[in-house]
Amino acid sequence: MYVELLSGALESWVDELTNPQLVRYARTCRDALVHPGTYGAVSNAEVLVAEIAYDRALIRLCERHAVQVDTRAFLFPDIARAGIEAALRDAGVSLDGIDADD
Repeated sequence: MYVELLSGALESWVDELTNPQLVRYARTCRDALVHPGTYGAVSNAEVLVAEIAYDRALIRLCERHAVQVDTRAFLFPDIARAGIEAALRDAGVSLDGIDADD
């Protein structure tokens, strides 16, 4: 089911972001995923929205940097996410902080 939700989110994406903006957006989405409910409880729906937003941003970054990605890998989202983050790092995309290409 997650793969279908993610695929639907990708289809509805209107991409007008520059690469630096997309990197910043991905970082913001990751922060929302890593630190959910900093000031209160978070519902399962809010966590799901954060996961989809981050994964969608990662996939768009992959497309821009010629990194192969298949949404079917998201049957196991945590594993797919880690692999994509590593592949993007190898492609020179830093999601950990500000870099020169940002």
